[in-house]
Amino acid sequence: MTIIAHRCGPTPYLENSYVAAEYSLRHGADGVEADVRISKDHILYAFHDRDMSRVLHNKKTIAECTSQELDALGTDTYGHPTRIKTLLTYTQGKGILLLHIKELNNAIVHNLSTLYVKHTAHHVLFGVSTKHDLLLLQHVLPTAQFLGFIEHPDMSTVFTESSVKVIRLWDEWVTENRIHRIHKQSQKVWVMAGKAIESQGGICSKERFFDLERLEVDGILVNDPALFIK
Repeated sequence: MTIIAHRCGPTPYLENSYVAAEYSLRHGADGVEADVRISKDHILYAFHDRDMSRVLHNKKTIAECTSQELDALGTDTYGHPTRIKTLLTYTQGKGILLLHIKELNNAIVHNLSTLYVKHTAHHVLFGVSTKHDLLLLQHVLPTAQFLGFIEHPDMSTVFTESSVKVIRLWDEWVTENRIHRIHKQSQKVWVMAGKAIESQGGICSKERFFDLERLEVDGILVNDPALFIK
């Protein structure tokens, strides 16, 4: 089963950070997931929330700050928001980089396409939540591969395009029939471990991990991949 580090890796590292990604890949993860936001001056950063209050105790949003301001945040031990370009170049040749597109606009599309082409980033999987976002990115990235973040357990047929290689399910949505139906669409099933609430996403017991393997789930997103590497 493919093991992906949710938000790049575990605490105490800053989520969505280079140091978390480095930890996860060094400990055997097959790849890392990072959320995509854009700064005021149109630089892409890995950050989950719209604002930085939960993670960096700063009420501003990523979009309200310049890249210079963002790069100056944090501390030497905890770090500052990581640029997507940094993650892209670091993960190349080391593992999968799943980019969860939190919001999409023309500036983000342009930056993603520029980075993808410049770095020949075939190890990147673009995570989209709507058909509109998929078609928009497909137009500028015709050779890219995608993961569908479906919003309801029975919405897997929304993403039937051949470029959508993976469907992401929440753990609580997993059934044998649902997995079989997605596999019949020639797509893989990756499961987001834990529950669909902020504090429990990515949490998984070893018993549940083995249950998902027996159900022929193809991949899993967990907070600490090192716990599940054989």
